[in-house]
Amino acid sequence: MRSISAAFLALVVVILALAVDSSQGHGPGSRGGGRGLGNENCMCGRIYKPVCGSDLKTYANRCLLDCHAEMPEGRQIGLSFLREGRCKDGEKNKKG
Repeated sequence: MRSISAAFLALVVVILALAVDSSQGHGPGSRGGGRGLGNENCMCGRIYKPVCGSDLKTYANRCLLDCHAEMPEGRQIGLSFLREGRCKDGEKNKKG
């Protein structure tokens, strides 16, 4: 009976450790070693739902845009969401 209790306790500890580890590094702007689209520091899904950024570049999805906006280059230029859909050639940023 003792060995079953010890095994059960060990299993619970392992499950809790995995749950804590897997809850980190997900969502917009999160940093981690997972594979996403674009920047290796972004933990974004592989869903293609294009958005146009204030830099007039098309990003694969809003998560990637938000991630790039948090990076030093994005902060320097004040990168933000402009609109849904691909940026159009010759489009001008109405914010700037």
